[in-house]
Amino acid sequence: MSEVGVGPHPEPWPDDPRYDADLLAHGDRRNVLDEYRYWTVEAIVADLDTRRHPFAIAIENWRHDLNIGTVVRTRMRSSPAR
Repeated sequence: MSEVGVGPHPEPWPDDPRYDADLLAHGDRRNVLDEYRYWTVEAIVADLDTRRHPFAIAIENWRHDLNIGTVVRTRMRSSPAR
């Protein structure tokens, strides 16, 4: 099976506080958009907070559909406040 994500970042590393030194050194295997590679979780959340819309989306999986992950991913792409 192939690895997910990217390996260590080539040096010189970016001089930006959004980047995580451990991820830069060892690689970023998280399921994140490429624009967020090597960023800290806090930096990603802060960036997403600048784009959130003022509405909320509720999801109820009352039929126990195994594709609920698709619904959640689609919901998150719309950047709701909650």
